[in-house]
Amino acid sequence: MTSRNKSIFYAALATGLAAALLQWIILRQGLRCNPDGWSYWQGSVTLMNGEGYRLFSGEPIVDWPPLYSWYLAMWQVVFGVSGATVLASTIVSTGISATACAIMLLATMKPAPGTITRWSLLFVAVMFAQATRHLMSESLASIFLPGLLGFAMHAAGASNVHRYLWASAAAAAFGALLLLTRHASIAFLCGAGVLLLCNRQHGWGMRMRTC
Repeated sequence: MTSRNKSIFYAALATGLAAALLQWIILRQGLRCNPDGWSYWQGSVTLMNGEGYRLFSGEPIVDWPPLYSWYLAMWQVVFGVSGATVLASTIVSTGISATACAIMLLATMKPAPGTITRWSLLFVAVMFAQATRHLMSESLASIFLPGLLGFAMHAAGASNVHRYLWASAAAAAFGALLLLTRHASIAFLCGAGVLLLCNRQHGWGMRMRTC
């Protein structure tokens, strides 16, 4: 690992820890739950009990993708079904999301004065800590979004065919995870596809097949 990569990793990790700490302070009174979050939580409990992806009424859940419920279910298998477990899962996902966003930011930006970089990372930490006050799938989707956009941007600038295909495949994997977490993420997949098409160093046919 180069010294630049180490600096990026440690700075991003500090950003994620700061975001998690700030959110723990903000959510000390509890996590709000809207109808979407209530459905995700019900789905997590029924998945954990081997009943499929359903509401407590027995009706299959079709309006919300299942990955966030699976995430909650894994936490509850280990730590039990409780509000504290859901709160902990949210704080951890927020910290990881802020870390991923900081990595993408630092890896793509040009060298800048240290003060600007520190203020940018502070903004990322505060933004993620403030954004998730409800039980919602965005806290998990935000982990995958920087991966999708970061690898799509990498593919857009890749001159080597193998690097272009590798970055495109990685972007597709993150895009699939994102879509399994939140249906509205289709908009980001369209944007990533445009980035892949922007690489004029490869043939139009290859770019179209990659998309």
